[in-house]
Amino acid sequence: MTARTGLTQWIGALASAATAKQARAAGALRHLVGPALGTEDLEEREERAAARHQLEQALAASGGLAGRAGARWLDDEIGHQNNRESVAELTAEILVEDDGNGDSGEEPTLDPDWLNLFASHAEKASGDSLREMWARVLAGEIRKPGAISLRTLQFASTLDLPTAKAMQAMASWVYNGTNLPYLAGKKLPFETLQLLHDEGLIGSLDSNITNSVTLPEGWAAAMFGDIGVFFKGSPGQVLSLPGISVSRVAKEFLGTISLTRDQAVPLAFAEDLQNDSLIQAIRVGPCQRKPDGTFDMPGATLIKDWTRPIFVPPVTPGMPGMPYRPPGT
Repeated sequence: MTARTGLTQWIGALASAATAKQARAAGALRHLVGPALGTEDLEEREERAAARHQLEQALAASGGLAGRAGARWLDDEIGHQNNRESVAELTAEILVEDDGNGDSGEEPTLDPDWLNLFASHAEKASGDSLREMWARVLAGEIRKPGAISLRTLQFASTLDLPTAKAMQAMASWVYNGTNLPYLAGKKLPFETLQLLHDEGLIGSLDSNITNSVTLPEGWAAAMFGDIGVFFKGSPGQVLSLPGISVSRVAKEFLGTISLTRDQAVPLAFAEDLQNDSLIQAIRVGPCQRKPDGTFDMPGATLIKDWTRPIFVPPVTPGMPGMPYRPPGT
């Protein structure tokens, strides 16, 4: 079965599904690929192929400026269609991988204006990296309508390679989806931070942004992808985590970035937490997301298991309440 055949069958299955997410997916992919996808029969496909052949012959016979313009238009549209279908295929694959998760919103369809603008950008994506980016954007909007604004679509359409690499570097430091610790400003190269600031993706490093966390009865968590930094202290105490402000566009676009997390960043974050006297214990390790969206505490796969040592002051002769005994007595 070819990829396009698989996409056709997948959309056909979604069209009869009951969940709002699946209905949004079916509608969005049909909008991207064409209303006949998944419904046309062999006779309809043959009719469309014959019509295309007749158009090509007519353009070839016309010659001159009009003929060249028509031939170029047809070539462009075929390329655009191929790009849209490639993005649709990748989107379907992403949604199949996380099917059943991330279904947020009751709307059965996406905003038509959003889809029109998205399609106008996706049809120009001829490279694999751009196609994957647009597929992740569409999958994110299908999961949660309104997650990707029109402004973020415009930003993505003008994204260049240096900015994309800077966003990738920034994404590895983001925890819980949108928080960028101030520690990242000390670890990331200055050129990367300057580019992110110039593009309006982060605020000034001089800004005083604080993420306040009220310590719970159990463990609080900072999730770096599937690696969690769990920490605990006295319940009710407010922990202040200094950070760098992140723009709305950056927060929305971060969800479209696919990256493999290593241990260095969460371990550096954990070591920085150890300097706060409110923190009494820290555990770091890979976690599995549970059906309710929370994470299981890492067990045998712990990367770090730290408990603050209990300070016992030394006993010296003559301390109040302690009798003095000369040496040797």
